[in-house]
Amino acid sequence: MDSSVSWLYTSQGNSDGRHDCGCTRGEVRPPFCGARSAVVASKISSAPPRCIPACAPCVNTFPLSSHTLQSKVNRRSQPAYVSSIFEVHAQVPTTVNAAYGFRSVTSGINCAGINGSSPLEHELFITYYAAQGIGLAVGNMHYTSGKFLPLNGEPIPRIVTELSHHIPAGDADTFSGCLTNNVSLNSIGIVVSKRVVQEEAHEGKPTCVFLMRHTDYNPMTGKLCEFLLEYWCRPVQNLVKALNIIQIGKETSVHGYIAGKHIQSNIVGGREVKSYTFQVEVYSISVATGHESIRAGATLATPTATRMTKGGRVRLARATETTPHNGNIFELHCVSPSALHASGAVEPMPKPTAEDHAALASYLQQVANAATDENVNPTADAMVAGPSGSTRLQEGKRRKL
Repeated sequence: MDSSVSWLYTSQGNSDGRHDCGCTRGEVRPPFCGARSAVVASKISSAPPRCIPACAPCVNTFPLSSHTLQSKVNRRSQPAYVSSIFEVHAQVPTTVNAAYGFRSVTSGINCAGINGSSPLEHELFITYYAAQGIGLAVGNMHYTSGKFLPLNGEPIPRIVTELSHHIPAGDADTFSGCLTNNVSLNSIGIVVSKRVVQEEAHEGKPTCVFLMRHTDYNPMTGKLCEFLLEYWCRPVQNLVKALNIIQIGKETSVHGYIAGKHIQSNIVGGREVKSYTFQVEVYSISVATGHESIRAGATLATPTATRMTKGGRVRLARATETTPHNGNIFELHCVSPSALHASGAVEPMPKPTAEDHAALASYLQQVANAATDENVNPTADAMVAGPSGSTRLQEGKRRKL
C-alpha cells in the first residue's frame, strides 16, 4: 500500500474498540454517509480486515483517495464536468518521450471565496492526449471543457479535456474578461451529508450546504477515483424550496459555479494531513431518478419511433408534412410521377402547336443549308438573324395577352 495514504486505514483500532473519530468499531452512526470505507480489524485480531461504511465524522476528517475504491470497482460512474476560459501558465515536463501521450499544462481556477471575501487563483492541471509539440499555447487564453478530478487528498486538481475541442481566446495580457467565479460545473452524485447555515446576506433564510460523492475514471492511473464536492444552495429565487429535495443518499444533479476551496488540516498519527474540497455555488438542482427498466420492443414515447429491430435499433417512421391549405389538411408522401399526374397535382406539358412545328422546320432547313460550309455556325447565324416569322407571331400573341 502506498505510504502516502496509509493513514486512511487502521488494522486494530484503539484499545477500547473505537476509531480516532470516537465511533465504535463496526458501528455506523446516523446519519449514514457511505462516503468511504474504513478498513478495520474484526474483534478477533487474527481475523482478516473487513470493510464497513464510515460514519459522518470520518468523512469530515479524512479525505478520499483512489485507494478507497479497491473494493468498489463496480460502482456506477457519477462524474463532474467543468468548462471555462483558462489562462495557460506553463508546460508540465513529461518523463515519457513517446510520440503520443498525456500532456499537461498549469493553469488556475479563479474564485472569490464562498463568502466573496478571499479572491484567489487556485492552481490547476489541464491534461489532454496529444502528440509531442502539440498542445495549449503558453501565455494564451483557451476555452476548454472536460471531466473534473479534484481528489481530496491532492492539493492540485486536474481537468482531463479533449484537445480538438478547445477554442483559443487570444493573448492573456490583452484579455479583458472576468474569470472570477466563472468556472461552470455540471455534476451528478450522491448526497452524503448536509447542514443548514444562516447568512446575513440572505436575511437569515436557511442556506443548505451539502457534500456529494462523485466517482469517475481517471485515465492517468487507469483506475476509478472518488472525491467530494461541497455545494452551497442559497435561498435565492427558484432555490428557496430546494432544501426539501436535498436528501441524504439521493442521486442528485447540480449545475453551478466553483466559488471557493476549503482546506482542512488534521493531525493523524503525529503528522499533519490536509484535505482539499472545492465549494460550488448552486444555480439549479434536480433529483435523479436512477435507472429504469425498459422492455425490449416496447413502444417508446418519441413520436417518430415506431418499432425496434432485432438488433436493438429503433426504426423511425418516414417523414410526413402536414400543412393547412385553404382550410383543408393534406399530407405529402413519396409517390410516383404517374400518380401525381393522375391526381392533378402536376400539370401535363402542353402539346406543340402548328406555329411550333413551323419554327422547328425553319430551323432544320437553315441547318441543312449550312451543313456544306464547315466554317459556318448555324446556331450563331440563326441567333444573329433574329427570330423567324412564326416566332415573332408567337411573341405578338403573348404581348396581346
